[in-house]
This record gives sequence, structure tokens and C-alpha cells, in this order.
Amino acid sequence: MFPSSAIVGPWFESDRLPGQLEAQFELLIDGASRQRGHASGMTLSPAECVAYASTFFPLCPGDLVFTGTPAGVGPVIRGQKGEIRWGGVVLFTVQW
Repeated sequence: MFPSSAIVGPWFESDRLPGQLEAQFELLIDGASRQRGHASGMTLSPAECVAYASTFFPLCPGDLVFTGTPAGVGPVIRGQKGEIRWGGVVLFTVQW
């Protein structure tokens, strides 16, 4: 267990993201890019991940499927600000 390690929300429908497989997603910490990637670079598409996971256990609306993370994972320090962007659009901000 890693307390506060899986920040989720607010909710949005992934189908509504512009160019969801082509757009770059990025995590910035205090304005500096820490992680970035493209869903198109995943071994399985998000839909294929859900389909594969559902062969092992039932999935219901609202369930979360974690698929991994791009390179750049590192510690954050109290007071730092994180910003998640998808295709340049800020989806979420957090301060530790």
C-alpha cells in the first residue's frame, strides 16, 4: 500500500477526449514536464486492456483499470503542484 499514491478524479468520459489515442498526455510538476506519453504507444489500447481484464474478473461501470505509467516516476515534495494535461488541455491539478 502506498497512501495517496493513486490520485483519481474528477471523472470524465474517455470517449470525449479529443484524439484520445493520438494526443500526448503529460504530468507536470511545478511547471516542469515529469512524464509524458501517448496512448498509441501502449501494447494494448485502452479498450483492449478493459476487454482483457474482463476475461479474469467482472468489471462494472465506475471500476478503474490501471495500465501502467510512462518513464519519469519520482518523489514529490509537500507543497509541489502537479498538473495533468491531455492534448494540451489541463484536466486536473493537485498540490501535495
